[in-house]
Parts: sequence; structure tokens; C-alpha cells
Amino acid sequence: MFKKILLVFSAMLIAFSSVFAASGEGTAVTDPVLAEDDLLLADVPVLYGDESFRERILERTGGQRDPVGLVLTGGSARAFAHLGVLKYLEEQGIEPDFIISNSMGSIIAMLYAAGMSPDQIMSVITSGDLSTFFKMTIPVNGGLLEPTGFRGLIESVVGPDAQIEDLEIPVMVICQDLVTKREIRIMEGSFSDVLMASFAIPAYFPPQEYKGHLLVDGGIINLAPIDVAYDYSDTVIVSTTFYDNDQLNLKNILNILNVAFEISKRQNAASDIRSHADDMIWIRCGVEQFSFMDFGAAEEMALIGYQSAQAEAESLAGLYRHGLSEGIASRRAELQENIDRAIQNQYYFARVEQPNISNTISLGIYSFQTNEYPYYLRNSFDLGLEYRFAARSIELSLLFGGAFDATYNKDAKADLLVSASMDWYPVSPVRFSLYTAFTFEGQPEWYIPTIYARQGFDYKIYSSHLFTIELNQAVEYFHDFASDDEGVDRDQFMITAQFKGALNLWDYARLNLRFGYMLTTPSLTENVPHHYLQSGADTRLYLNPDRTTFFIDVGFFSRYSVDGSPVPIYDADGFLTNSSALKYGNKLSDTNGVATDFDSEGQGYFILLPLSFGYAFTSAPSFGELLMADYLELSLYCDLLFHDGPVPAYSTGIELQFELSLIGLQDIPMTMRFGYDSLMKDIIFSLRFTVTK
Repeated sequence: MFKKILLVFSAMLIAFSSVFAASGEGTAVTDPVLAEDDLLLADVPVLYGDESFRERILERTGGQRDPVGLVLTGGSARAFAHLGVLKYLEEQGIEPDFIISNSMGSIIAMLYAAGMSPDQIMSVITSGDLSTFFKMTIPVNGGLLEPTGFRGLIESVVGPDAQIEDLEIPVMVICQDLVTKREIRIMEGSFSDVLMASFAIPAYFPPQEYKGHLLVDGGIINLAPIDVAYDYSDTVIVSTTFYDNDQLNLKNILNILNVAFEISKRQNAASDIRSHADDMIWIRCGVEQFSFMDFGAAEEMALIGYQSAQAEAESLAGLYRHGLSEGIASRRAELQENIDRAIQNQYYFARVEQPNISNTISLGIYSFQTNEYPYYLRNSFDLGLEYRFAARSIELSLLFGGAFDATYNKDAKADLLVSASMDWYPVSPVRFSLYTAFTFEGQPEWYIPTIYARQGFDYKIYSSHLFTIELNQAVEYFHDFASDDEGVDRDQFMITAQFKGALNLWDYARLNLRFGYMLTTPSLTENVPHHYLQSGADTRLYLNPDRTTFFIDVGFFSRYSVDGSPVPIYDADGFLTNSSALKYGNKLSDTNGVATDFDSEGQGYFILLPLSFGYAFTSAPSFGELLMADYLELSLYCDLLFHDGPVPAYSTGIELQFELSLIGLQDIPMTMRFGYDSLMKDIIFSLRFTVTK
């Protein structure tokens, strides 16, 4: 019954979204272009800003020469090759007088025309994990991915009020319209609105409203709009990034759909290329074997684009060489401060500073099973529908969904969850955070939740290529209203603080260090504080300088009592077990991974030595080029725990770490372990939603 209700509710949301889109201002038939209801006009393009576009081109040439046009095709990730082409053209003193583009080629074209250099564009787009720019969402607006983060990134660099008609180089972006079923050629309007429309691949991204149209990626019809460029000049450079992977399984249903769409795009592009084969300069970038979602190979593809342009040096030799215009050069200097700030925000806390207020609803995916910013009293993986508010230095979120814990195969569980969080970034290296979660575990009554709250302060004190230093401080509180049958108190309070550092020793390794302090009490009402010091170090040794293939992980972590109290261990420490026999100074760990039940006897320390030997795969499998394992490694692990004499407890087995990626833009990290736990004396299987690279 619940599934039926959910399906009906989803259908209502989709229907409501469709009605709203059809009746809203964006699709109202107020423009003569939209009012034309003639099937025979379907192949007649609609132009916005054409007159001004021609005037701006004329200003650049003064009517004394034929303008140099540049066509940048789509190709998703392969379009990074255009950056190499632009870099070579700049080195030869060739600056295009106008650019015609679609799809991913439009992102490159618009940023370049706004004044950014190829290197600046590369640094901004690859400044962080693309998952911070795009979020999975319920497709009520027509797309699986919400690009608000990417919009914010671009607006933080070029400005939220930038207009296409004001760019240093005239640019035309070609889209397709779902309303009129016609091609839309855009040369004026909001920079960020048109940018979002330029790569709106149907189903993946929502269509964008523009002057009553609903726009999608123009590359779905023709990746190489060469004919359009010849409407403005007879001197045209064409940079193409086609796709021709002969290794695809053409019996895979997803591959069949992708290739079927590719057929019409290629046929139309081939027709244009043949029509102008004798008069255009064709730079055929050799990236045709790359997947459309291989964003991790951006620099490699840019280099190939540079080499492809270099191979056409003779054809390019006769072009007008104006050199870099003064407006472009000065604009780059102005933008550099914004670029540096955007990169810093990604580097420190993987965030985007939204210049304007943004409200988004997306799929929230959060793991608390990592020791990067330890959540000692919480060890779940939260998944649900999330509302997020962002305005410059403040981010607020509210999530409805579930808290999942599959750390131990015998105690895996999923509970209803409501959580809220706030993050404040007064400056790029500093973050203040508040988080609270209400988890409905069903005992004793389903409507009585457990409560978890955390305050955090994180400060990146110093960061460089050689080493980094940071300070982390947190206050945690956990309370379960249900009373345990065995009388174990599950009301806990904790304060932690630690310094962390990372040192790049050489190309083969990175050493991580941490030193910290911990104060715990069994509860807020029981004023019995226990004090501990902790320290740790770990490194990964690669057997080759490019940090791929074979590796060895070596680590050390310890916790010592300051006041003679028994020493607890938590899941965040890295030794994953829930055996009732696990005692650290006779301090039992309950099935929630939360330490409980102090005993006056026992050891005042524990030492953990994690060891593993593995292989990081240089290429990972994909599933119809929709999902791919963006990162994949397999290793043998052995975690040794010294807590009660010279003979250690151990957990050993096989570990698989990987990241599932949706078209290269949304990652879901996972770690799976299958092995044997000496304390439980049993085979164990664990699943955590985090990776440690």
C-alpha cells in the first residue's frame, strides 16, 4: 500500500510540475515566434540578438578584413579538448572574432569570451569534485541532476548579472526548444541562464526557460553547427570532439540508446563538414575514444586538443593575427581574484559560494563513517530528500529520509530520519557547523526518536603543496529515550579537539598525522568526566610515481587515559566490530558502536595498527555509459588491536573501495569488507558509504 501511495504522490508531483510549466509565464504564447503554429517552420531557426551580434563583429574588424569565426562542438567531457585548441590559437596570436557553439562547447566558449584564459577555465571547472556542483534530484523539473551548484560556481567568477551581449568576444549559443520544436540561436540574455540551457541534456538536466522557450542542449541535433558560422564569415575554424569508441557493447540497452542518439548528430555534422571541407580549417581533436563522462581526463584531453591544433599549423598560418586584445587581457586580471576565491572554497571545504540566494531540493547523501571530521557518537549513512538554502557564507539544510547502518552484517538496520544542519564560512579556511538528527528506531514506541547533536569548528591553519595543518573541534551529544533491558545508559556527551597535518614526502607517499584530546561523560546528568589523549599517523606508499596500481597502507592510532579511566573505542577509530567481547579496559561497546558501561578495572590505552596491500585499477568498468566505477581498488587488509596484553585482536580479509558515478557528475562512495573478526570469532561483512584514497 505504501508503495502505491508513493507512486501516486510522485505522479501528482510530476503532473503538477507539468501543469505549472505549461501554464507559467515561461511558456505563455506572447511572442509572435511562439504564436506561429506551422509544422513547416520547424527547421527555421529563431534568432535572438542577431543584429547586435553582427554589429559587434563589424566593430572588431572595422570592415577591413574577413572576421575569423570559431566553431566549438559539443561532446560533454571531450569538449575539454577545446581548451588546448584555444591555448594554441592564443600562442599563434589568433583571437576569434566570434564563436558559434553548443552543448559543452558552449561552456568553454562563453567562459573564454567572458575573458577567462584556457588555463583559468580548466582550473575553475576542475577545482573540486563535480559532485559538489551537481546533485541528484527527483525529476519533477525534467532532469535527474540539479545544476545549481555549477551555476553558483560560474556566477561567483563572472558575476551574477553578466549578459552575453556584453562579453569581450561575440558568442552564439545554439539550443533546441521543446515548445516550438525549433532551433534557438542565442546572442543576448543572462549569461548563467543561457549557460545552463547550453548543456541541458534531456532527462539528465532540467530544461531552462528563456523568453517563453524551454531549452535543451542543441547538440542533440547537430554537434557541429558549421553552416551557421558561414552566415557571418568565410573564414572559419572548426574544433570537433566526436565520439567513436569501437569497444562499446552494442547489445547493452543503454549503449544502444546512446548510440542511436549519436547517429543523427553525426550524420548532420558529417553533412556540414562535407559542405565546407574545402574552405574551413578543421581541427579534429583526437579524443574520440574517450567516454562522454570521462571528466577525470580533462587535462589529458586538453593536451590532445593542443596537439591537434598544432597539427593544423600550416592551415592556420594565413589567418589574421591580432594577438590578445586589451579588453581580454585586463578582464583576466580582474577575474583572477574571483577564480582564486572559488578554488579556495573548493580546496578547503568543497563548497560553492552562491552569489545569490538559492533554494534547491535534491537527493541528500551523507556518510558519518569517516574519520576526516569524526562523528564518534554517530556511525550511520543518511539518505533522503533534502531542502538546501544557500546565500554566500551560510548554508542551511533539512533532510527527510533514512539512517542506514550496514557496518556489521548481523546488525544492519535502516531507520526513519529527520535531520537539520547549518554551516557558516566567515572566511574560506574556517567553518562553524551545527547538526542535529532525530532517528526513529521504533523502541519502545516508533514516534519516540533518539537525538544526536553536534557542534563543529574546523580551521585550515596552513595549506600548501608540501604540507597542511588544521584544527578540528567538536561537541557531541547522544540520547536515547528508550531504556536498555540490560540497564546500559545510552545518554552520552563528548568534547573533542585535534590537530591534523599532512606532509607530501615525495611523489610516492603522503603522511597524515593527528594529535587530539577527548573528554567524555556517560551522560549530562552524571558529572563524571573522563579525559584521554590520542594520536595517529598513516600513509599510503605507492609503488610507482603516478600513484596508481599497487600500494601499501600503513597506519597507527592510539588513545591513552589521562586520569586512569578505562579507554573506549568507537567505529570512527577504524576497527569495525560490535562483538560483546570487545573490551577496552572492560568498557563494553553496544550494538550502536557507542561505547558504554564504564568499569574501574582494565587497561588505560589501546593501539590500533591498520595494514593493507592492494591494487588501484587505472580503468574502471561502466554500465552503458550511464553509471561507472569512477574509482576502484581491491586490497587485503589486517587490522591489529592491542588493548589487553601483547597478543592483539585482529580483523582481516578483503576490502573493495569504489565510487559509483552517474555520468561522471554525481559520486556515491562505498567500501565493502569481507573477512574474519577474532573477537567475534565469526565471518563478518560490512558496507560503509565512504572511501579513503
